[in-house]
Amino acid sequence: GGVSGGGGGSGGGAGDMAAYSRRIALFKQGARMAKYSRKGKAKAKFVVLTTEQRGTSARLYWCKDTVSAVNFQKEKEDNFLFLARVVEVRSGKTTDVFKRKETRALDDSQCFSIITQDRTLDLMARDRETRDDWVRGLTAAVENMKTLQTIEVNAASASKSHNTPTGRSLH
Repeated sequence: GGVSGGGGGSGGGAGDMAAYSRRIALFKQGARMAKYSRKGKAKAKFVVLTTEQRGTSARLYWCKDTVSAVNFQKEKEDNFLFLARVVEVRSGKTTDVFKRKETRALDDSQCFSIITQDRTLDLMARDRETRDDWVRGLTAAVENMKTLQTIEVNAASASKSHNTPTGRSLH
């Protein structure tokens, strides 16, 4: 098999923002995908993104594929990761799980992995277009989140430095 190229860079512009918003809306509706365990076993899962009140607490859930976007939170499975902890979203079969003989026959163009600081979520979408949508959208969401966190941290430290004494003595 040939080496598949990565996704293109993200240029600015209103078109990109519209595409991003459309993808986030799709993620919130969720999608059925195959999730691969460390041993390379596939399980059908429903994967859905939730964005709570504040953007930095977005979570990606995966649960039984019979679940819908409406009732997935009633499933008491602790199967989620915080988008803020995502280090990279990779197209193709690049992780150890996807290098196993059990996953060798999978179509590279449908596979992707979400890599966090402490785990990897290995998924196969129904087609290349769906995979690309998720990879591009999640990558953008992760970038946006890092920007948001930086802004929040800077705002917090700026407000702290406002309250510090100027160093001039009042005596």
